[in-house]
Amino acid sequence: NFPYKQGFEALRHSKSRYSDDGDTKEDNPGDVPLSEYETRAVADYLKYVRPHVVLNVHSGSRDIMTPYDCTFDVFPPHFNVMTNLAKHVRDLACPECSVGAGSVSLYPAVGTMVDYAIDYVGTQIALTFEIFASPDIPNNHQLTNEECRAYFNPEEGDALKATVEKWLRVIVVTMNRILEIIQ
Repeated sequence: NFPYKQGFEALRHSKSRYSDDGDTKEDNPGDVPLSEYETRAVADYLKYVRPHVVLNVHSGSRDIMTPYDCTFDVFPPHFNVMTNLAKHVRDLACPECSVGAGSVSLYPAVGTMVDYAIDYVGTQIALTFEIFASPDIPNNHQLTNEECRAYFNPEEGDALKATVEKWLRVIVVTMNRILEIIQ
């Protein structure tokens, strides 16, 4: 539900402003950019803090994604730095993860936080970590509530612990590499 500068090509080919499949029930994009309270709160915070780095954590696959989430043919400033960072992190901490722009790795999504951070806030490095997807449930975008919960969330116990430990390691490797880059 963030404003966007890129992604008009993706917008033209989708049924809704934000969703790859036109099903706004799952995505709830709001009426206009920044119409949702939560989005306004995050946008205000980002504009206030003006972070150099934004890490966005989601579940639904196992990817380390760079901007842009919304277009195939426009690249943000520092794209090569972000891509090399993501590959470095994958190699050290998540070899099963794919690396690439969100629009390629999953689907074009217009109005995402990482694209907003790059284009409107001036953030230099923004990555999205997709940290979990159940290998036992195919996601056909028609999941029941229970299937959705199980698909996007590891079970409590060993699976949850392993997921948290792995992605904490990914975040530490990411931040250590960023410190190396800026020194």
